[in-house]
Amino acid sequence: MTVDGESPPAISTQVPPGVRCISCGYDLAGLDSSGRCPECGTAIAESVRGDGLAFADAGYLRTLGRGLRVIRVSVSAALLCWLGGSIGLLLISAAGVRIPSWGYDTAIGGLLLASCCLYVLGWWVATTSDPRDDSQGLPRSAIIARYGTIAIIAAVACMLVLGTWLANVRDVVRVVLLFGLIVQHAAGSLYLNQLAERVPSARATKMSRNAFTAVVTLATAWTIEAVLDALSISPPRGSSGTATVLRLAMSLLGLVMFIAGIVAIARQFTAAGIIRKDVLRFLASRAGANP
Repeated sequence: MTVDGESPPAISTQVPPGVRCISCGYDLAGLDSSGRCPECGTAIAESVRGDGLAFADAGYLRTLGRGLRVIRVSVSAALLCWLGGSIGLLLISAAGVRIPSWGYDTAIGGLLLASCCLYVLGWWVATTSDPRDDSQGLPRSAIIARYGTIAIIAAVACMLVLGTWLANVRDVVRVVLLFGLIVQHAAGSLYLNQLAERVPSARATKMSRNAFTAVVTLATAWTIEAVLDALSISPPRGSSGTATVLRLAMSLLGLVMFIAGIVAIARQFTAAGIIRKDVLRFLASRAGANP
C-alpha cells in the first residue's frame, strides 16, 4: 500500500547493537537477522531471541530435568537417612537394646554414601553442557559444582573407612567434607541462578540467591569458629561478664551455622524444583505443538 504514490518504508532486519552469537560470542550487530553467524554458522535468529531454556534443544532439556530430579531425590534421601538414624538410635536406646557402635555407624554410613552417589550423579547430569554452548564450554560454577561432588563423596568414603580406627584422621576429613560441601553448594546455587535467569523465573532466581547467601553466612560463621579454636579461645567457666559473652558468642555461632545450613539446603532444593517444573512445561508445550 502506498501513500501519495510513495512506497512503504522497508522493514529493517538488521541485528541491533549489543547482540552476540550465543554459540561463539561473535558480534552480530548490523548483520541480517535471517542469516547465519559468519564465525560458527549458528542461525542469527537464535541469538536474537536469546538463550532462554524455552528455545533449548529438547534432548538437553530432558537431560537437565533428569539431573535436577536426581539431585532432589538424593537430598531427600540424605535427610531421611539422618533423621531416621537419629530416631532409630533413640528408640534402640529407649528399648535397652545394645548394638555395636561400628554396626550402627556402618549401616547409617552406607545409606549416606548411597545418597552421596545419587548426589554426584544428579549434578553430573544436571551440568551437562547445552549443545549451543559447546564452543564456550561449561560455566565455571557448573564445573565447580560438578567436580566438587567428587571431593564430597571421597571425604564421606574416607570417614567410613578410616574413621573407625583413626579418630584424628576422621577429624581432618570432617573439615575437608564441610569445606567441600560449602564450595560445592555455593557453586551449585550460582549455576541454578544462571538456569533460573534463562527460564526466566523470578522465584527460582530468588531462591538460588538466598541459597548462596545462606551458604556464605555458614562459611563465615565456621571461619570465625575455626579462628577462635586455632587461638585456643574457649568460653571460660564462671559468671563474669566476659565469660557470659564468650559463651553466648560461641552458642550464637553454632546456631547461625545450623540455621544457615538448613536455609541453604531448602532454598537450593526449592530452586531446583521450580526450574525442573519449567523445563517439563517447555517440553510439554513442544509436544502439544508437534503431536
